[in-house]
Amino acid sequence: MRRGRFLERIIYGDNGPSYQRPYLLPLHVISIFYGLGIRARLLLYRTGFLKGSRIPCKVISVGNITLGGTGKTPTVEYIAKLLKEENMDVVLLSRGYGGRMERKFGVVSDGNRTLLSLRKAGDEPYMLAQRLEGIPIIVGRRRDLSGQYAFTHFHPHVAILDDGFQHFGVERDVNILLVDSQTGFGNGYLFPSGPLREPLAQLTRADLFIMTKVKDLDTCEELEETIKFHKRGAVIFHSNYSPDYLIDLNSGKRFPVEYIKGRSIAALSGIANPAYFRHLLEQVGAKVEEEIVFPDHHVYSRKDTPIIKRCIHKAKCIVTTEKDAAKLSGGVVKRDFPIMSLSISLKIIEGDHFKRVLLDLLVGPSK
Repeated sequence: MRRGRFLERIIYGDNGPSYQRPYLLPLHVISIFYGLGIRARLLLYRTGFLKGSRIPCKVISVGNITLGGTGKTPTVEYIAKLLKEENMDVVLLSRGYGGRMERKFGVVSDGNRTLLSLRKAGDEPYMLAQRLEGIPIIVGRRRDLSGQYAFTHFHPHVAILDDGFQHFGVERDVNILLVDSQTGFGNGYLFPSGPLREPLAQLTRADLFIMTKVKDLDTCEELEETIKFHKRGAVIFHSNYSPDYLIDLNSGKRFPVEYIKGRSIAALSGIANPAYFRHLLEQVGAKVEEEIVFPDHHVYSRKDTPIIKRCIHKAKCIVTTEKDAAKLSGGVVKRDFPIMSLSISLKIIEGDHFKRVLLDLLVGPSK
């Protein structure tokens, strides 16, 4: 079962931009006005008419230039842990998309305790709160206010803006842009004719690029050429995901990923790129007999139970993502069927080099 595939084919498919297909002409017209709005906003900040606030600590932005999932959450986790290992105090500032505190303000975690529920925090900040020990997480649309609160109460050396590339309300010291190596920049057109949140010319604002979900370095060459066309001398790194372990959601027991090797399973996800989740499952040797795909940030309810259970007759168990596992907890979906979550972690192929470059940008090159 797949939902939302029509729009995905429009923006990532190879059938050409919307203006070449008359029935999609309205999307192209909207994209023109969308582009004008984006350019006007950029001009206001560039000329100083609008100004971003300065948080009295170093600020790293992690974001993308396309719609959909490029792997921001695992990248934020990777960078936060890296800096923590360097004895830096870190805070994470997230919008909290989909959470009840998105339009307000909330401390998801003080670094020791999770203080907000998933519904209030948003799925990704809540999941990060479970995985990032010693790192406070704050949500709210006004990240300038979140940053000032974080500095006053937690005194960080570094604040990380999750999904911050288009957020000009806070000045940053390092701009990290993620590019999905599987989908790239789609058809190269602005939303809603394509997946771009900004024109590709804005790649120049990035200090570092991380290509995500990389299967083979050779397949990245064309995409890297596009990046370097817009950003001469671009510093590009490559990353992929490593499946770590499985957790049985009913018993809480942990299993090695080899547990599903050769087993018939159903893949359940409500994320931006379900195809890559399937790839990870197949990478560990699972036989994916069925896919249950909901929209990104889907809020599960009891009515989803029969949809999910329908796949059990073909599969021995259901495997879902960590983000979805958190939203399936607490009896939201009646789990009278075998279901496990797959825990993954990010691996940057040039990890040591990335660490040196990032620290040099933050504190200056070592002597």
